[in-house]
Amino acid sequence: MSFVANHEAHPDMPYYQSNKCALSQTTVLTPSQFREQLAKQGISFVQFCADKKIPYRAAFAVLSGTVKATRGKSHGYAVLMGLKESA
Repeated sequence: MSFVANHEAHPDMPYYQSNKCALSQTTVLTPSQFREQLAKQGISFVQFCADKKIPYRAAFAVLSGTVKATRGKSHGYAVLMGLKESA
């Protein structure tokens, strides 16, 4: 799998509003499954955030469950990581 975000195809659309998960799967992942996918690809979470140009602390808050990510940018980060479906 490759990290392909929908915002690359539509540069005028903000990255967090893309409706395609960065890991290109069809099912919603749990945080541990997301971490396993990154480990399989040999990419750290910090590198994933840097590649997607998302703030590390905000993304970590979503991944750890500190933030519910029900709407706004945090929801977009969760969708990008594959933790939630797009609305």
